[in-house]
Amino acid sequence: MSNYDRAFELVIGHEGGFQRDPRDRGNWTTGRIGHGVNKGTKYGITAMAYPHLDIANLAVEDAKGIYFDDYWTPAGCKALPDGAAYAHFDASVNHGVSRAIKFLQGAIGAGPDGIIGPQTRRKIQEANPRDMFRNMLALRIKFYMDLDHLNDIYGLGWSRRSVDVIMGAMDMAREPVLHPTNAKDLLAAYINHKDVTPGSPQHTIAGALRDMT
Repeated sequence: MSNYDRAFELVIGHEGGFQRDPRDRGNWTTGRIGHGVNKGTKYGITAMAYPHLDIANLAVEDAKGIYFDDYWTPAGCKALPDGAAYAHFDASVNHGVSRAIKFLQGAIGAGPDGIIGPQTRRKIQEANPRDMFRNMLALRIKFYMDLDHLNDIYGLGWSRRSVDVIMGAMDMAREPVLHPTNAKDLLAAYINHKDVTPGSPQHTIAGALRDMT
């Protein structure tokens, strides 16, 4: 499973299926309750952000493509360590890419220019994961508290989601790194690398060599 596949499954778990709650402004094509068409939200894809889509009939693979093109890639998640990539991806989906990048930059003390550049990547690598994730969580919750449309219906759920995401990200950051000690382990690590496609010549050859060792 690639880093993106894993992060997408976790984010979808927070977003849920189809709903058309008229009290949720994201369900309205204009982003204003009672104005436009209430097309709803599915897999976190909202009518407010995508008013042209048939939300009710959206397939999960459609959502996966949208998330990759509109959030994962422009947010620069691919260049981040697994835990940071997941937390940043979820914030990008929930808050928008530019704001999420500024959250991340604020958490590590980088200039808040909304761009994942060399300075931001360097500071991420240098950061203490615990401090970085704690600051990301604090910035997200502070943002919720400052919203003029925050209410008891969604406020607790949004905050709970932020906590769950950071806890998951910290678990990822603590996962052991494989240090192969022999040829068989090295080949197994290569086969399971996210950039080696199952069924590709590289995958097949490495598998055959592993089986021979």
